[in-house]
Amino acid sequence: MTTGGLSARSLLAIALLALATRGMFELQVRRDAGAVGTLAGHLLGDELAYDGMARAFADGSFHRERAFYQEPLYAFVLGLVYRVEPPPPAGDAGVRVDGVHLGVIVVQHLLGALACVLVATLGARAVSRRAGLIAGLLAALSGPLIFAESQLLKEGPALLLWLASLHVWLDVLEGGGRYEALAVPIEYGPTGRRSFYMDETGVIRGADHEGGAPKSDDPVVPGP
Repeated sequence: MTTGGLSARSLLAIALLALATRGMFELQVRRDAGAVGTLAGHLLGDELAYDGMARAFADGSFHRERAFYQEPLYAFVLGLVYRVEPPPPAGDAGVRVDGVHLGVIVVQHLLGALACVLVATLGARAVSRRAGLIAGLLAALSGPLIFAESQLLKEGPALLLWLASLHVWLDVLEGGGRYEALAVPIEYGPTGRRSFYMDETGVIRGADHEGGAPKSDDPVVPGP
């Protein structure tokens, strides 16, 4: 994977900006004495489902008679975290705890900062360096992204994997599907004299290299 021409200094600046905005968000939310702070102190909606499934993974009681309506991988990874640092008792399952839950959120914010860097490099590779830089800065300051990372939800880590897969596809496309095939005589003379070369164009070239490797500029072998 390449950076699309963006310098290491630019990418570091994007990562630091992303971490700074995420840190300020968490501080403001956790210091809020009103409704925002109250809501932030509790797991809501799908967070409760992931939390419940992760608890079941952690204590070995996982058993379902119906399909889980969310992707189970995130809950499984969260369950591994719960095995290391147990969550609060089941009666307080809806309470967000600064220990285990904050640790997970911090990791998700770190992954979010990396996602911002991938956004920048993706834009630089696909469009231009300026476009990549702007895209990275916008991602670093994106409120929806920061909020998603602050929840016990899969969206933050999933975005990182999606961006990484796009980079892989770009690597494949930029490679152009190139290949080369070479053929040389097993024994020069008795089994043949010419060496042959073919690439993705399908054009076969050949010449006498005294048993050595062929070259891409050898004469084209005439068809039948």
